[in-house]
Amino acid sequence: MYSSDRKRLLQQAAVLHREFLGRDASADFLETDQDSDDSKSDPSICYVFDSGVFKRFLSPWAEGPLPSGYGQLLPRQISETDDPSVEDEEFLSDTHALEDVRAVQVVELICRSAFERAAQQGQRSLLQFPSHFEETNRIFDAVKKMSKERSGRRVSSDQLEDLRSRRMLAFLRFVVRDSEMTLEDFSKTIGQLLKTGLSHIQYGPNKQELEASRIDLIEQLYGDRCSLPNLEDRSSSTSLEFKTLDTQERIVTDFLDFHFQEVLGFERGGVKYSSNDARVRARETDVSALTMLAILNRRTISAGVSKRFVFVTHDRALVFRLYRSHLSINRNIQKFFWSLLSKGHSRIQVEEQRRTILEFFDLEDEDRASSNRKNWFRKFSLHYIRHISSYSKDCLIESENTGELIDLFHGLFASSAMKTRVTRHRVEEIATNLRSANEIKISRAKYIETIGSWEALTQKSIEENLLESTIGRKGVEFLFQRFGKGNSNADTVAQLETLLKEATDRQRDRTMIVLSDIGARSLIASKEFAQRNPPDLAFETMPNVDSIFQSLVLEKRYDSKGDEFIEDFTTKTAQDCHPGDDGDDRQLSHVRFLVLAAAFASAQKWATALGHAERAIEIIRRSKNDPIEVKDGSGSYMTGREAYYLAATCARMTARAPEEFEIASDFLALSDDAYDKDMKKRPELGGFLKPIRSRSEKLALSLALYYFERSTREEESCSAFNVTKIVQAAQALITEIASYPELKFSVASSKRFRAPLTDQSVCVNLIQAFTVGEFRRQNGCFDISWSDLGSEDMLRRCIDRLYEISVSGECRETILVRRYKNVACLLVGDIDRCDWKSETDIVDEFGLNSDGTVTAYDKWRYEALKAFALNVFQRLHAQ
Repeated sequence: MYSSDRKRLLQQAAVLHREFLGRDASADFLETDQDSDDSKSDPSICYVFDSGVFKRFLSPWAEGPLPSGYGQLLPRQISETDDPSVEDEEFLSDTHALEDVRAVQVVELICRSAFERAAQQGQRSLLQFPSHFEETNRIFDAVKKMSKERSGRRVSSDQLEDLRSRRMLAFLRFVVRDSEMTLEDFSKTIGQLLKTGLSHIQYGPNKQELEASRIDLIEQLYGDRCSLPNLEDRSSSTSLEFKTLDTQERIVTDFLDFHFQEVLGFERGGVKYSSNDARVRARETDVSALTMLAILNRRTISAGVSKRFVFVTHDRALVFRLYRSHLSINRNIQKFFWSLLSKGHSRIQVEEQRRTILEFFDLEDEDRASSNRKNWFRKFSLHYIRHISSYSKDCLIESENTGELIDLFHGLFASSAMKTRVTRHRVEEIATNLRSANEIKISRAKYIETIGSWEALTQKSIEENLLESTIGRKGVEFLFQRFGKGNSNADTVAQLETLLKEATDRQRDRTMIVLSDIGARSLIASKEFAQRNPPDLAFETMPNVDSIFQSLVLEKRYDSKGDEFIEDFTTKTAQDCHPGDDGDDRQLSHVRFLVLAAAFASAQKWATALGHAERAIEIIRRSKNDPIEVKDGSGSYMTGREAYYLAATCARMTARAPEEFEIASDFLALSDDAYDKDMKKRPELGGFLKPIRSRSEKLALSLALYYFERSTREEESCSAFNVTKIVQAAQALITEIASYPELKFSVASSKRFRAPLTDQSVCVNLIQAFTVGEFRRQNGCFDISWSDLGSEDMLRRCIDRLYEISVSGECRETILVRRYKNVACLLVGDIDRCDWKSETDIVDEFGLNSDGTVTAYDKWRYEALKAFALNVFQRLHAQ
């Protein structure tokens, strides 16, 4: 029985994760296209709604809870055993009842958020495709008729608001009748609104009669509901998007109708329904809308206009089928033309239509297929389809400050992520049940903890939304009179908002950590773990936490099941942090985000690691006016030093554009600032952590930017690439390490092991600087000389230190370290210590089985490094 619960949890979490990725794709489009030289307008998105979204808004009390379940975003809570006691069943029944109450609020919030997103894009009306507009009219007409038959009169939206306000005011007076209650007390008890009948307060006992009034409410809040022009109409608009279909587009429209009918399972399995059957009518409506959606977006792409039409739907089944609709394009093209031939069309006619359709999908020309618009339909569902649940990220799950960070489920599905970015394909397979995700292990206890934490987050988020969307003006005035005490009305409300927001923020952190430690444990049990050393983090005031990071660099320190890691993650982090009994567990959450990030980094999941580092930074950011409680006597100042450093390293690894390298540089600068603050407060820090680590990372960043520039354009002259930053960073590092002839910087003692990660990174980065200089010299560019980098002696010292670390086993020798160590041996002519005894060894080292490609520039770098190593090897053996 539990296995089905686990499967349902992963599947529904995957749906949310996938929909959030789509929401993020829209946000990226609005941001990045602003700088595009090809764009003819500012980027914009036009949201178009199906009838189901309006239906959910009209009756959230019916559509939120199960069986409809649009507000039950993750599954229900379960009992601790398959055979619960009577007491357990009663407790579970109460829990499920509260889940139903929350589900009503969730639907209300996500529908409002979807409509508000359209308003934010400047839409004065809520738009629909013609087929859905007609369907919605029928729904609204039926609601109005039923309301009139039931009551004989219609409650206006203003009357509805007045009734709701009076009910809410009466409840608030009941809640705060205690004369000793403070504003802080009230912020903690506001959750009673949910537990004591918020739905009744908001909607009243006769909810069905309110549906007609909520039609008026839509118009009052969001404007008219309008239909897009019918492209089949000869008198249609002459504008770019809405002009009448031309001859070529009519051919494409016929195929799109056919394609979407196939995708949505129209009359699948030979079953044919009556033309009056509701299922057929609904699918015909959807097919018509999807065809128009494809035509409109293809027009804007062809015209170079930065505009997208995004279809917002309630239909889960439709969304699931569209995830993979691009995969059947070629097959359906063939089926479509066979059907035309069978109907008597000539081969010449069919071939002409085929070319038209291939051009529509950019499939007819291999050269064009490599252009910026290639495979535009491959991302049809990602760019142009949204399920209404995607808006829960804005209104329920994230805050204004965290909305652009990776979503809560990245850690859970880390095993599905690529090395430097998160892709949707594996998550889509889990969401649609095409992939089992058996590698993600969730015990019954962990399931209960996960759902409990998720429900606490939704509870806190709804409480935060109550102040603005539910309490209303009269309620706010009452709160001011009760708690103002000389403050302004605005100050009182602002204080309450701050209290509620922080409570939500803390619960959000807890929920993501619960989800991510499931993903981390699954990764540790996989072959992907321990492929690389994590960044060299240092926690001088947290010996137990520091020991976790040191363990992550040791081979096979953690068992293959991940149990030991989870034990350390749970126990050791708590030992070094403020207990959190007072509700302030921010230090613990901050540290756990960093531990998770380091684990993901060691599994080469750099995008996921960066997201967790940024979550740790967000805790520091929001504590500026509310200092974080730390463990008594620990001496911790919570400056965010290690979080910034970790984010800098991860951002460098994931960078795919020049501005993203700037982000990494900014994180590193913030880490340096935090280091300076820590040193002023605690000078003894200098004996534990030295600026050498930061200097080495700065050199790594300058090298990475050089590699990236080389990988994206051909060098035409020596001055085409500025290597000054490499020289400056290398010299600054060499100056810093001058007093360490053996290149040993990591502090160790009999009581506390320190892995020599900084030693290793310093040596590898300096070797890379030497290699770049020699590479450029061989190509006629003499802008980096060995004398700039400390002469051959420095190179030999780096080789000695790397071999010493390799023999000791104190940290892993990764592919990157091994390659540059051997290149250094070739550069100084140390053939005996070089692992490459033949040209075949070099070719094999850079072969497909061990290519080590991670970053956006690694393919270019390693191809160039292989050619360089072969060249040096040949010259050595020719002497």
